[in-house]
Order: sequence, then C-alpha cells, then structure tokens
Amino acid sequence: DDAFAAVADVILHETVHATQFIPDQTYFNEGAATYIADALTTVWLGERFGVDSPQLATWLANEATRLARVERLLATYQELETLYGSDASRADKLDRKAAIIDRAVADLGLVRRPNNATLIELRTYRAGRGVFAELQQACGGDLRRLIAAVKSVVAAEFSTSLQEDLHPALAPAAGRCRAGKEGDGEGHALRS
Repeated sequence: DDAFAAVADVILHETVHATQFIPDQTYFNEGAATYIADALTTVWLGERFGVDSPQLATWLANEATRLARVERLLATYQELETLYGSDASRADKLDRKAAIIDRAVADLGLVRRPNNATLIELRTYRAGRGVFAELQQACGGDLRRLIAAVKSVVAAEFSTSLQEDLHPALAPAAGRCRAGKEGDGEGHALRS
C-alpha cells in the first residue's frame, strides 16, 4: 500500500511551493516541488518505517514504475511535438497522432487515453527531473544543500517567462552549491 507515501509526497510537494515559488516559472516551480518531494518522501518513509520496511520498498518500486511510465509518456510527447512541427497534412497528422497515442496506450496498458493536455501536464511536472538531479549532484548529493540551492534561485536568473530549459537558470545555484554558498544571495535560507 502506497497510501502513506502518496499523502506524504503531496504534502511535501505543496510545502516546497510554500517555501520557494517564482512567478511565471511553472517548469521550475513544479519540477523542483516534484523532485524534492519525491526525495523527501523516500527519506521520511525510511525514518518513519525503517530502511527495510515494506512501506519504503513499495514506494521505491512504485516510484521506479512511475518513472519508467513517465519516460515513455515524455517520449510520446516528443513524438507528437515533432509531428506537429512537420509539414504533414492535417489529416496525416491526425492519423499519425492516433497511432502514436495507440502505441503508448498499448505499451503502458493505459485505461485512459492520454491527450495533449495530460502530456503537457506530465512534462511540466516531470521533465525537469534531470536538471534537479544534476543540481543535487553539484551539491554533493546532499538533499539539504539541494533544497538550500533551490531556495537561493531568484527570478532574475531566468531569461524568459515560462522557461523550459532550466539549465541556464540553475547554473548559478549549482555554482553556489559547489562553492558551499547555496544559502547566499537573494534566496531564502533553509528553514528547519
């Protein structure tokens, strides 16, 4: 049963929003909240139930399954993005779109058929996972330092509203983290 983990993950996700939120930066806000909440849920389950607990094992197994499904659906999003940008006729695009989604449904055994909106939502919440993993690595793998680095990010570090590529905006935070100054700057200090 993943119920404890699911509730903890939602609470932690919303707590990240309450402590760091940059207007007009949905990819950053949701990516950070999702990555940090998932990591903190793992820590909480280990501390609450034990590192060898069935609760933690279930969470980790379910998270691995979720991540694999997310990767497959993000690939579907990318296929559709390429298709939409092509010179194919509208009729051809609609036929190929149906085939792309049919493959994802079959591959994942989906009950509900994804559409553009659900795929965009998934991309918003999960596509930044890699950049936050890189930031955590720059912070020596330390989750507390990662959180402080995320909280040190300021709006001025983004070049556009709704910036999808987070690497340029997070590069200063990674540098601060490597230098051990992740709480410096205009961001907020880590609250215990």
